[in-house]
Amino acid sequence: MQQAARPDGPAFLLVDCMVRLSRSFGRPLSAAEIRAAAGTDRIGVEAALRAALRLGLKAKRLAAESSALAGLPPPFVVIGPGGAAQLALGREEGRLTLWDPQSDSERQATVEETAANAQELLVLRPSQAAAREGGWRRTFLLKLRSIMAEVAIASLAINLLALAAPLFAMTVYNKVIGQRALATLDVLAVGMLVVILFETSLRALRGYVSAHTAARLDAYLGGEVLHHMLALPYKQFETTTTGVLSERLNQLEVLRNFFAGQLPLLIVDLAFVALFLGVLAYIHPTMLAATLGALPLIAAVPLAAHRLQRVTIEQAFSARAAKATALAETVGNALTIKSLGLEPEVEKRWDARLALAAWTGFRSANFGNVARAAAGCMSALLSLGLLFLGARLVIAGELSIGALIAGTILAQRAVAPIGALASGWQGLQEVAAAFRRIDGLMALQSERGERTMSAPGGGSLVMEQVSFSFGAERPVLRDVTLTAEPGQFLGVIGPSGSGKSTLLKLLQGLYQPTSGRVIIDGTDLAHLSPESVRQQFGVVPQEVQLFSGTISDNIAFAVPGKDPERIVAVAKFVGAHDFIQRLPAGYDTVLGERGLGLSFGQRQLITIARALMRNPRTILLDEATSALDPATEEAFLRNLKRAARGRTVVLVTHRIAPLSFCDRVALMVDGEIVRIGPPAEIVAYARAELAEAAPK
Repeated sequence: MQQAARPDGPAFLLVDCMVRLSRSFGRPLSAAEIRAAAGTDRIGVEAALRAALRLGLKAKRLAAESSALAGLPPPFVVIGPGGAAQLALGREEGRLTLWDPQSDSERQATVEETAANAQELLVLRPSQAAAREGGWRRTFLLKLRSIMAEVAIASLAINLLALAAPLFAMTVYNKVIGQRALATLDVLAVGMLVVILFETSLRALRGYVSAHTAARLDAYLGGEVLHHMLALPYKQFETTTTGVLSERLNQLEVLRNFFAGQLPLLIVDLAFVALFLGVLAYIHPTMLAATLGALPLIAAVPLAAHRLQRVTIEQAFSARAAKATALAETVGNALTIKSLGLEPEVEKRWDARLALAAWTGFRSANFGNVARAAAGCMSALLSLGLLFLGARLVIAGELSIGALIAGTILAQRAVAPIGALASGWQGLQEVAAAFRRIDGLMALQSERGERTMSAPGGGSLVMEQVSFSFGAERPVLRDVTLTAEPGQFLGVIGPSGSGKSTLLKLLQGLYQPTSGRVIIDGTDLAHLSPESVRQQFGVVPQEVQLFSGTISDNIAFAVPGKDPERIVAVAKFVGAHDFIQRLPAGYDTVLGERGLGLSFGQRQLITIARALMRNPRTILLDEATSALDPATEEAFLRNLKRAARGRTVVLVTHRIAPLSFCDRVALMVDGEIVRIGPPAEIVAYARAELAEAAPK
């Protein structure tokens, strides 16, 4: 296997600067960790800021001006034209020491010279704030504050213009009609037309800002939550259903819709209640008193519904999660369902979960409907009461007809936000529940934790008296001691359920030993960052998993650059090139979900090619050739044996044929390694044991 070339360019120079910078404050990061945190291989300043925040660092960007450079203590990154990056390591006699990652050299430069050749500065410092529970919420609200200000300003102007309608009505009734002032009516009508057009423009602008806000929240929230979810330990995915995870991600839509739509409008409308009440007091104190008397009654509606609605929202979430899990199982197991004729049973399960989701959703929505109806009733009673009292005041000569109409309109505007609070109470409850659910996800400890050491990449694997069990269950592995050195082809054989796949997951750090240690290149795996370890590994799991996209995309999934020549070379190496060439679009053939369109053996070859694409130092194969025909399997293993000199290969299988390529073989039975030796010796021992155990 030829060495994969490292892509070059500004994005990789910036990563190199961040790697060296992280070492300077005792929190060393690898390039793989930074790219994983950024969510992209092409890292510019925005991606670097995102990665720094996710990795628990303070980060800010500054304009590259002489004044900023003069007072800024190193280290910091200097970004030049085209995104080229250098690292300012120190300052001596007014000159900066700059490290160029491209040439791996240092030079001295004045502040003025550096500023002339720089566009911006990137400052990174260690911080613990990002790791605290609920930190994502604080960051989210800080980002939201500036975005919501734009919506609030537009809403403020709209509410001020809302005063024009009641004042216009009062003037028309009191001045125009009474005095037959048609000229005044013309002026007022033109003025109101201008106000209406201006208000319409503001509403359109507010709608645009709200939509833009929703898009920005989608980008931020979706990226942060998915990044954290992918950083969780593998066991978290084994113990949490697909439905629960997908429903938690769906809560992002609840937050987006509320914060980009209802919340800014509700806050501004509530702030204007006092202004509307003040104008109402000016019109007549009795109308103010009647409105103030109605406000507590209208506000009591959402408060009364709060306790019951909170319970129903949680029940609705659980029911939707169960429905999503059932749907995922149905789609994923379509072949089994069709083959065994299980459609009636699957439909029964689906109908039961669908009915529960519909019932809990109905109950939750019904509380909201009752609250809205009650608030609407209170508002209608207020209008009736104001007209009743106002008519008496008009007859008594204490109030004009225009003032009565204006007062009624203002009273409705004053209580509308309180009514909206009742109408939107279900939304508020759903937002609170969404925060709790996402908080529960974000509070889970990532598998990285304090594991910051980078894996050397030598390929040495050692297991020292490793035991593992799932909770309080019987141990899956017991006192396993095993060694695999660079250049060694180690086989692991045993019956189904003997713990072979669990052993490989422990070597990758997907599981943590209950007791004992896993040692990678002389360092306890518990101290190594997961990203740096897995960058050294090429793993083919027992369950073949491909992604929608082209065959080229799948082979080069984890490799920056996606070099076409290397893709073809690796495909030839594993024996996939010939069948790929026979496909109508060759390497550009688009695969369906989970690799739909290829046979199981073909999918297995693509998976092997993907594992070898980045030229790993350690190769872990879990029944990787089980679906291949004997000739293809033998050709691949022979190529691997020849090309893997200096690399560590661990081959897990329950079949004897692949063992002939191994240097040593470990026999596993019931979670224990019972014997280690040359392939012929282990095969003979296993056959003798089976013969002895066979019934006479």
